[in-house]
Amino acid sequence: MFRGRTSKKTISSFRLWSFITLTTAMLYSCNVIPTQVITPKVTECPPSGDVNIYKPTATPSPIATFPSDIPTPTPLASGNSIEQFSISKQEAFQNLEAEVRAWTDIRPFVLDDTSQAWVILTFLSPELIKVISINEELYENPNNPAILPRIEYLMKQIANREKLIFLLTMISGSTTGSAAAPHTIRLTASQMILNTSSGLSISPGLYDHNLDQPIALTESNFGYLYYPLSINDANNVCTEVLSPTFNTKIIVQTESIIIDKSANGPYTWTIDYKPLLDVGLPHPADGNQNTYPESTLTPSLTPPTTLNTSTLFWQEYARFVWGQLTR
Repeated sequence: MFRGRTSKKTISSFRLWSFITLTTAMLYSCNVIPTQVITPKVTECPPSGDVNIYKPTATPSPIATFPSDIPTPTPLASGNSIEQFSISKQEAFQNLEAEVRAWTDIRPFVLDDTSQAWVILTFLSPELIKVISINEELYENPNNPAILPRIEYLMKQIANREKLIFLLTMISGSTTGSAAAPHTIRLTASQMILNTSSGLSISPGLYDHNLDQPIALTESNFGYLYYPLSINDANNVCTEVLSPTFNTKIIVQTESIIIDKSANGPYTWTIDYKPLLDVGLPHPADGNQNTYPESTLTPSLTPPTTLNTSTLFWQEYARFVWGQLTR
């Protein structure tokens, strides 16, 4: 009798376990749940001293500062100065393209044999803001550009936010030019974790919530991630998040990106932040690129459509970053 009762109980438990397992599998097949990363709670504190890297009085962050690394455009006058001015515009856009390349990392995802998706992360560094300011001033006031006031005006707007700001862009499309099978891509912006050299893992305190929306193939999505400039450490001391002393790289990681209801990951974006020995050199521009069409020297609100890291892509993306920040 004892054995018989135990056998029936075992069978009943097995049936219940099987039902729960089957039900769970059915639910997951209908709706994939992204991997959630629980990051330690951090407390933001007001930045002090030169922690706000966007303030004019702050210690220059990686590479060099205006005007040593960027040629000052010459205002229009009489005679042949139009040619001189156009060269200055060319040089300004060359510097924009170089800074965008330097402060950007891309994670490509192969969706199938004919299509890809890219997740592009760009840190809005002080150097990048400066070259955008220069290009914007030349575009808006070509006859009498006031470069330094424009830089000061735009840098102050960024500094007042007291955040480390990143532009996150998702694009997708066919790599062959022909119609491709449908796909969807989705990430969780709150799980884009900034990892520091001191071992801190920090989620964005603020972000554009449209970034959480899935995109279909050939669609795009873009918005901003805002991280604190300083936080209280384990000893309750206000500490700079990206101290240039030890943070030679900016590292952002997410555990998963959902592609067609399937979780893939983890993925990491790495951007060079500050060299160990900072000798103050600017990011080199492409010496082979001497002239751009006039149509290229304009901001754009449209993300790139070129899914390869060619010169055309970087020109399109530089114009897009410029346009997103100023329009």
